[in-house]
Amino acid sequence: MITMRLLTTLILATLVASVSAQDIETIKADPNYYWGEGRGVTESDAEASARTELTHNILSVVSSEVNVTDRTTEHNGKVVNVTEGSITTKSKSHVSLTGITKLVLNPEPDAHVFMYISKADYSKSLTQRAERIQGYVESGRRAESNLQIDDALRNYYWAYELAKSHGTTINVELDGKEVVAVPMLLDKVKSVLLRIKAELVSCESDGYRYHAMMRFTYDGRPVSSLQLKYYDGQSWVGPLKVRDGKGELDMVSLPNGKIDIAYEYRFHTEARDIDADMHLLFEGRMTTNIDANRTDIRVKSDKAHGTAVMDRNQPNADAANAALDTLPKAERGRDKKRIKLETVENPQPYIDILRQVEQSIKTGKPEMVYEHFTKEAYDLFRTMMTKNGKLRIVEKESQYEFVHTGTQILARFLPVKVSYKDGKSFMENIVFRFSAHEMKIQSVAFALTKKAEDDIFNAGAQWAEVSRHTMLQFMEDYQTAFALKRLDYIDCIYDDSAIIITGTVLRKAKPGEVDALAMNFDRDDIRFNKHNKKQYLNNLKREFDSREYVHLTLEDNQTKMINARFVESGKLFAIQINQIYNSPVYNDRGYLILVLDTRGALPVIHVRMWYPDKVDMMSLDEFIEKIET
Repeated sequence: MITMRLLTTLILATLVASVSAQDIETIKADPNYYWGEGRGVTESDAEASARTELTHNILSVVSSEVNVTDRTTEHNGKVVNVTEGSITTKSKSHVSLTGITKLVLNPEPDAHVFMYISKADYSKSLTQRAERIQGYVESGRRAESNLQIDDALRNYYWAYELAKSHGTTINVELDGKEVVAVPMLLDKVKSVLLRIKAELVSCESDGYRYHAMMRFTYDGRPVSSLQLKYYDGQSWVGPLKVRDGKGELDMVSLPNGKIDIAYEYRFHTEARDIDADMHLLFEGRMTTNIDANRTDIRVKSDKAHGTAVMDRNQPNADAANAALDTLPKAERGRDKKRIKLETVENPQPYIDILRQVEQSIKTGKPEMVYEHFTKEAYDLFRTMMTKNGKLRIVEKESQYEFVHTGTQILARFLPVKVSYKDGKSFMENIVFRFSAHEMKIQSVAFALTKKAEDDIFNAGAQWAEVSRHTMLQFMEDYQTAFALKRLDYIDCIYDDSAIIITGTVLRKAKPGEVDALAMNFDRDDIRFNKHNKKQYLNNLKREFDSREYVHLTLEDNQTKMINARFVESGKLFAIQINQIYNSPVYNDRGYLILVLDTRGALPVIHVRMWYPDKVDMMSLDEFIEKIET
């Protein structure tokens, strides 16, 4: 979790300096430097002009064309010829370079800016970017195989745009082969988009609006995650985050023959907080639009009854299938066999209670079901209903699974949609935890994705049953605590002497903005800070107070049991998990390492570390060694 404002990767040593004209002329004459000079009414205008000249001097031309014709690719074991038009790579002046020095020679209103970079630093910057592009490709493949299609699209598309703006031809490894990045990554993005299939499950009116329940699959399997916008009859709305194949579209009017959907692949807003190069490319309008993200689902509407059904004759399906024959194949992960859980033989008493709970949600009256909750659980439920966006049940009659855990009965799941004022909405599943000894709900939480749950249960296949459920409940409660802004819970789960490391992807830091103890983890583009528990909680409180919502998604996790001499077996765990953080003002993605002690009534975190990517993430042993030194 990042606790301070992120700053761009374009690190400029800004000097309002008394440099002589002779110094500037020396740099201009030195063949070991690239430079650019600009003037303007404002400093930003002068800087833009200087950067343009710097880029021109680096590349010698502002634009170049790459012609791709009669290219060959392999599909289903066959070599296929593909003929394409030219791909134009425009000005690179909006792409950041680490190591540029900016000199403000004259202030506003007659600003004069000089910028330069050594050829050695320029070469290093290109090498670092090439490594980052390959990292995005690897992350895209992993996300695609895990059916995290939104993350796959973001990684592939950003890799494509960065490769396109690289200035020199770059190769990446894809499908086990080294290929030219630009044409192949463009094909890969199109391939992923065309493999997404949408199907209307139901469409009914509540008297005010129409609710279209959709099923989304990728290469024939339900997507784990996907983001989209859709036309609601008046305007384009969203983004909506699809979960485990389900997404509900809230419509102003009954669909008139079709439902228009646009899948998110650019992730423009996220770039501001995750990747400075991509942010600058977006700001400079230097990115490519890919129309394969748009689809319309043909439906048959019954205006008399206010319903719609799927039209099984989808005219675009054949064209999409034909196009896939010339595009890269899908990354397909292994289907994991789920561990069989012990279910309740007679669930009807629980179902009767949950139907009342559902009615209280629909009417917005949590007090209707107060008697069915413990006091602590009721407070959670009321907060979930009244202080966490607009909560709506998305299925006419939810189908629950009731599972024994020893001390609890889990009621899984109630599918809901949570919507916020900024237009963003998330599909969620609520899990209700009953006491095994009385018919009362002890706690409620937003469940993990099916993928994340499978990871925990398969990792713990040899563990005691209680360990698996303890780990699952902890991770569900952890992400729910952020959604409900539960500082009290987060305070309880951190040991008073916990080691807490937060990472900051660097932009341009102002003096005093970096708090706590800065640490060196051999990453020039990341600032790691060591916090104590009080500092961490204070930072979280500021976030919770200033943001309408904080939404975490935890997935793609690895869990290992730690065998320590001073802790009994099965009580100490190391967790590495992908955390996707969303809020109205800031978004990021990264990996957490947690060291979790489950000996007490409530699991306690001893170590927490955030890292931006998994490709070069240090091991837990390396991390601890860094802390100790």
